[in-house]
Amino acid sequence: MGTDGLDMLASLATARFVLLLRARLLLSKRTSEIEARPDSRVSSDETPRPPSTLALLELLGRRWALRILWELRQEPATFQALHTRCDSMSTSVLSQRLTELREAQLVEKDPVGSYRLTDHGSRLLARLDGMDEWTQEWGRLLRAPTAERPGSSR
Repeated sequence: MGTDGLDMLASLATARFVLLLRARLLLSKRTSEIEARPDSRVSSDETPRPPSTLALLELLGRRWALRILWELRQEPATFQALHTRCDSMSTSVLSQRLTELREAQLVEKDPVGSYRLTDHGSRLLARLDGMDEWTQEWGRLLRAPTAERPGSSR
C-alpha cells in the first residue's frame, strides 16, 4: 500500500473516531428519540422509519466496517480476497460485517460471488472523502503546541 493509501486509511480511522464520538454525543443527548441500530427501523407502533444518522454512525463504527468499504472502493472482491486484504480480521467477523453491510444495502454480492459496493455505498464513500480536508486540519490543530490552540488558556 502506498503513502496515499496509508494517508487515506489514517484519515478514515480519524473519521471513524469522529463518527463514534458524534454517535456517543447524540446518543447521550437523545437516547429515547433515536434508533441506535440499522435493523431497528420499526417503532413500537410498527410504523417503518428510515434509519437515523446515528444508525449509520454506529454501523460504520463497528470494527472493520470502514476497512471493508475501503477495500471494495475500486473493484469487487471475493470473500477470500477481502480476508487477505484485511490483515488480521477473522473470517467470522468478516462474514458478520459483510452481512450487516449487505442488510444496510451498502454492499452487494454479484452473480459470480464477489462483493462490491452498491450505488449507495459508493456515494457514502465519496461523502466520507470530503471529510479528509477537515481531518487534516484537525490533525494539524491537535499537533500544535497547547499555547497555539484556539481557546487555550496557556
